[in-house]
Amino acid sequence: MTTQMNVRIDETVKQQAEELLRGLGLSMSTAINLFARAVIREQGLPFELKHNTSSFTEQEIKKIDEGLLKSENDIAMGRTIDARQYLQDKISKLEAMKNVWYNYGGVFWRIENK
Repeated sequence: MTTQMNVRIDETVKQQAEELLRGLGLSMSTAINLFARAVIREQGLPFELKHNTSSFTEQEIKKIDEGLLKSENDIAMGRTIDARQYLQDKISKLEAMKNVWYNYGGVFWRIENK
């Protein structure tokens, strides 16, 4: 025997869930039945509830994840740099900029950066 249940849910959440479930070949009713059975089987919620302690927004977390994935891919492909050499090159370039000569109208000007 089945019974009817009324549930209040945000309209956007419902639409997104139905679209995702449709892609899995499930109806919302079937998904709710699966959830209820999982609650019974687990004797509680079938997932852990936690406070969101992250101070990052979802967009920031997505950017971080994308950066980590890119880094992992670069390492896997052997695209790495020697950090010490990279920093030394940057320092050398800054040192070279301390005394720069400019040609302005045929006259050379020396700019000293201290």
